[in-house]
Amino acid sequence: MLKKFTLFDLLRRYLWFMIGLFLNAIGVALITKANLGTSPIAAIPYSLSLVLPHFSLGQWTIIFSIFLIICQIFLDKWPLNWVQLGWQTIISFIF
Repeated sequence: MLKKFTLFDLLRRYLWFMIGLFLNAIGVALITKANLGTSPIAAIPYSLSLVLPHFSLGQWTIIFSIFLIICQIFLDKWPLNWVQLGWQTIISFIF
């Protein structure tokens, strides 16, 4: 049986999600700046930022995330869940 969430529960879950997303982004930045390597999801944007330095690592991460979301649109079954795609786009900018 599915649990029904109250508005407070939902807001609390999103707050924890945003805190986790923020900590994840800081971890990627610190590991990259310390020259300890990069995570697999940040490897492509990091490489692009070295080869094409017109954009920073953060800008390449946003571009790459948007590219992955566009690929998901073509690979998902129709009808698409536009709410989910919208949240993914917003969260890629926050990250």
